[in-house]
Amino acid sequence: MKVADRLSHISKSLLQAFPICQAVIRDYRVQPGDPTTGWFKLVLKNDITVHVFEFLARGIIRKYAYTLLIDHEVVLRYDNAPHHRAISTFPHHKHVHGEVKPLENPSIGEFIREATELIKALKARCKEGVGT
Repeated sequence: MKVADRLSHISKSLLQAFPICQAVIRDYRVQPGDPTTGWFKLVLKNDITVHVFEFLARGIIRKYAYTLLIDHEVVLRYDNAPHHRAISTFPHHKHVHGEVKPLENPSIGEFIREATELIKALKARCKEGVGT
């Protein structure tokens, strides 16, 4: 998979899930002579902020971090940083409201699905007046 194709796919997926946001590419590098090796950072901003980082080597995702922030607070993050060795899905794990949990399906699609659910739940709580 080419880095540019992956960036395009993720941008489209995020903008479909969060249509009121604007996507900004913060960093994008491709190794000269190898379009399947490189990295990118993509940021989606509006009421929420989504940071996406992926490093690909020969078309395979080697490192990733997907982060959902609401009011500058990390609400959800998926990553494969190798620092939670006790997690059954090591190195893949997620942070949900500060709690580290196993990550069974480490994909951007699953991250978008879970982020969308969290946002809906938070909006419902706000409408009910909970947490205000």
